[in-house]
Order: sequence, then C-alpha cells, then structure tokens
Amino acid sequence: VEPLPAASFLDQPVPVIGNIAAGALTPGDNIPYQIKTDYQLGKGEYVLQVEGKSMEPVIPDGSLVVMRKHTIPPIPKVGTIVEYNDERGVTLKKLGRKKNPETGKMEYVLHPLNPDFGDIEPMDGGKISAVFVNILTNYEKMTS
Repeated sequence: VEPLPAASFLDQPVPVIGNIAAGALTPGDNIPYQIKTDYQLGKGEYVLQVEGKSMEPVIPDGSLVVMRKHTIPPIPKVGTIVEYNDERGVTLKKLGRKKNPETGKMEYVLHPLNPDFGDIEPMDGGKISAVFVNILTNYEKMTS
C-alpha cells in the first residue's frame, strides 16, 4: 500500500475569523482573512489572531490560535485556556479557581499567564465559548 502524499503546506486554505484579546476584554474585531497551513482543522475548530500580551510567553501577541467551540457542559477543567465571552467582549485566559473572601466559596476566575496582568472575574451571563487547541506555527497569509 502506497502512503498518500502529505498535504503540502499550501494545500489547506483556512480562514482566520477575527481577533481575540489577550488583555482587557474587547469586542472581537472581525476582520477575516485567509491563511494557508498544513494544520487540518477539526470539527468545531476555528482560527483567531491574538491581540495583547496577557498570555505571554506561552501565547505571544499576534499568534494565530486554533480554538474549538465549547457549547455543552461541563465547564472545562481548571487550567484549560479558554475563550471567554460576555457583554464586555471576548478574551483568551486560563481558567482558574480561587476562594471568594466574602462567601468562602470556590469561584471561577480568568487568569492571565503574564504576571503583569490581573485576573478577570467572570460575570453573570458570561460563558466559555471555546477552548484553546493549538498555536499555528506553519502558515502564510494568502493575498487576495
């Protein structure tokens, strides 16, 4: 049996559907564009461009990240990097838990990887809309 030839780097056009903040919550600026990559997007996966330094050094400013839609409970495991969405906007953060000093209960918190940034408290009505899958390293922007 002959193995199939590996898809060339330029065989997979993939849309980058917009930006995601790695900093303060901001509305997603959806300026889609196409890239070519050897990464095969899975079911429910899409690509966003990271804007901001709150997830450095793991996810540098300007990185293209693969996200997978998260629509059903349960909440992802603590430590998962997630796309969090509420009426303030969308952000990329690590899911954490900490004790609420007033109630003594453990509550979820959105934690940046960069110590220069502070935690974000999730708010009522906010939701985890996706989980981080991968950083794209092998791609080029397609010219239109």
